[in-house]
Amino acid sequence: MVDSPSGRKVHLTPMPRVGGLAMAIGAVIPLCLWAPMQPPLAAFLMGVAVILIFGVWDDVKALDYRLKFLGQIIAVLVVVVWAMW
Repeated sequence: MVDSPSGRKVHLTPMPRVGGLAMAIGAVIPLCLWAPMQPPLAAFLMGVAVILIFGVWDDVKALDYRLKFLGQIIAVLVVVVWAMW
């Protein structure tokens, strides 16, 4: 899971691609451990999970921008619908 330099890239050396995974874990674990699990928080965490799945999928296999945008739309819909229940 390394992003190699190419004509479209700015970086000149190979870069790791899954830094977002570590950041998401670092943000979600404290929320799950210490915040009271209420519907708005559960909705937020479900949206984060959708974004995380699409992000890791994009890191493993370069996704088309339309598919990434679809993932963002799905995440928003999950949050909105889940929070309303």
